[in-house]
Amino acid sequence: MTDNLSPGFHVEEQPSHEQTIPAAPTSVTAFVGRTRRGPLNQAVTISSYREYTEIFGGFWMRSPLSYAVDQFFDNGGRDAIIVRVINAGRCASIVLSCGHEKLALRALQAGAHEAVRIAVDYDNIGDNEPERFNLVVQRLADFDSNVVIDQEIYTNVSINSGDDDSLDKALLTSQLLRVQERLPSVRPDATQAMDSSGAVEYIKARRDGDDGDDLSDYDLVGSATESTGLFALDQIHSNGDGFNLLVLPPLSQDRDVGPVALLAAQRYCRAHRAMLLLDPPRRWADPDELLHGFVEVGLGSENTVMFFPRIRLRDKMSGRLLDFGAAASMAGVIARSDRLSGVWNPPSGDASSLRGIVRPQCDVTDAQRNVMHRIGISTLHSIRPGTVAPSVALTLAGSQASQSDWRYLPARRLALFVVDSIEKATRWVVFERNDAMLWERLRLRVSDFLDDLFQSGAFPGRSSADAYFVICDQTVNDDRAIIDGEVSIIIGIAVAEPASFRIYRISQSISGSNVREVPADPMRVLSRTPMLED
Repeated sequence: MTDNLSPGFHVEEQPSHEQTIPAAPTSVTAFVGRTRRGPLNQAVTISSYREYTEIFGGFWMRSPLSYAVDQFFDNGGRDAIIVRVINAGRCASIVLSCGHEKLALRALQAGAHEAVRIAVDYDNIGDNEPERFNLVVQRLADFDSNVVIDQEIYTNVSINSGDDDSLDKALLTSQLLRVQERLPSVRPDATQAMDSSGAVEYIKARRDGDDGDDLSDYDLVGSATESTGLFALDQIHSNGDGFNLLVLPPLSQDRDVGPVALLAAQRYCRAHRAMLLLDPPRRWADPDELLHGFVEVGLGSENTVMFFPRIRLRDKMSGRLLDFGAAASMAGVIARSDRLSGVWNPPSGDASSLRGIVRPQCDVTDAQRNVMHRIGISTLHSIRPGTVAPSVALTLAGSQASQSDWRYLPARRLALFVVDSIEKATRWVVFERNDAMLWERLRLRVSDFLDDLFQSGAFPGRSSADAYFVICDQTVNDDRAIIDGEVSIIIGIAVAEPASFRIYRISQSISGSNVREVPADPMRVLSRTPMLED
């Protein structure tokens, strides 16, 4: 292994850390919102609505998130990340008898639907160990259910808080339960049936948990220092994973996400090379209201998409027709399209149609649709009765010349995919000797990746020279970079027109990665003229 800070040190026997750059993206959609139950402020990965139901509790009228996730999977989504947030709330409590004393416990997660039960026994506990016992903790599908969805077993734990294996210390690793008050002096009574069967009985938590108040923007945003709300997604980035689509369902059935959360989400997506899929506010119920309201709100961003109008679906709980935003359904459609035709192609034809739709909330004329497209609103229309599909997939980049390449969603997502893939798959370079041999290996690896995309039709142009270029030599890795242990590569990719390059500098060092778009003349780049000013 090579230490970049000591370029003379190199051990030939060490294996290379070189990684393969993925040839196609895996679409992962993140959702942040309220659920019936489940872990709070944790990024939980699921691959089906059944998994969502097991962990977070399924449909709930107070949770637009539950409907959004269902619509995502119904429309072809496969990978989702759920972050549960709450506003206040209270944890359910459990009290166990301990002779003449009590042991007070509480469910780890707040909410009225966190159904936890406990059993205590003394199996394999000696008569000379009166302070020890066994504890089984189970999480049920609901208070009126006996379906166990999670279980933890703690054997031979002690009621003495001074012991290393005391109950309060053991439960610090529990995902279900915590000690609420100081431990009593006597271990809890065994929870065995009074008859001769000897069967273990369970004591359920009291129904004193509370779901809290309706969410606010600040609950969605959370705290970067505490990794809550939106920033809980940092947990997956620290593992080298990520997401590329973000959906923020409404705060409640009658409250839309506000500007504070939308601005924070836009910034978070930009920083993590992801797209934010927005639902129009409920008050924008017709095209005129949307056009008037959009100008006032000012949501422009090349990393944001909005689909209009809302869609009319049959509520799976009540059977009634209800209006929903299309963002979650379109996230599923986009994931389905990525698998069929690649991130660089827009959803099209029957493969782009939304499933289970009855009709759009309102009609949009061709004239209105043209105006919406000019400002970046992606519109939905009926292909035939009961079938709705997007007319076009746009971003809210606006009409500025510097953003024109990002007007179309496939072009923007292609650039984000390319840069994100290269950044993540080249972190190995910091473990190698920082010299010309490394630069050439890196250049060839990235060139092969981009050429595979070109051959697949990702870039416009008839030749690879019109589609991309890669620079990784002494012009971007000077003596100072070698001393600092930093390795940089510059790529140019044509996303809209042949030989019209968007240029990025991707740098790796022990302290982390840095990616930035370079506002430079491509011809100066290709001629190796020293020009890439920081």
